[in-house]
Parts: sequence; structure tokens; C-alpha cells
Amino acid sequence: MKAIRLLFYVYLAGLIIATLFPFGDATQVLDTVYILSLRLDHLLHILGFFPLVPVWLALWPASNKWLVFALGLFIAVVAEGMHYVLPYRAFNPNDLLANLAGVVAGMLMLPLFSHLLKKISKP
Repeated sequence: MKAIRLLFYVYLAGLIIATLFPFGDATQVLDTVYILSLRLDHLLHILGFFPLVPVWLALWPASNKWLVFALGLFIAVVAEGMHYVLPYRAFNPNDLLANLAGVVAGMLMLPLFSHLLKKISKP
């Protein structure tokens, strides 16, 4: 379990790094590629925040799911909100919506994740 928690911390650090540091020309490519009518950039925002709530609750099952959900929304807002104050990043409300959509999608998938965890943990 310690290794999985370490991976979760690495994921959080990666999420912070991905949202705070510029990636130069790579962002131009992400802005022009569309998958299912979604810009690849926005899809990556959704996928980046999607596991936050389910993995947190899997690692710390005694946590209040609504508090973790609120914390996930807060992290999503802060991650994009930091772009507003960083001179080398640009705040984009669509990125903020994509971050929030990822957290909400993860929360909506909790019943499925709970079911899968119960099946996996049965002997």
C-alpha cells in the first residue's frame, strides 16, 4: 500500500508540474488536435484530474467522499487559477472547465470503481 500511496504522491506532483510549467511548442500541437470534438488539450485536462477522487478514496477509504470531492474541485480551480498570476502562463476558462469535468467524472465513476475494488479484493 505504501508503494501505491507513493505513486499517488508522484501523480499529484506531476499534475502540479504539468499545470504550472510551460511546455513551449507542445501546447500549439495540443491546441490543434481534436478527438471526439474535444481539443486534445482539454481532453488531457479531463484525464489528468479524473483519477484524483477515486484513487484518493481507494487509498484512504475512511475519508468523507464529499469532502474529497470538494478538495478535488478546489485543486482543479487552484491549478488553473495559478495561470492567472503566473506571467508565463495564460488563464483559460475552458481549461478550468476541463479540470472540473475531470474531477466530476471521477466522482460519477465512484460506484464503478467501488464495485471493481470489491471484486479485485475478494479471494
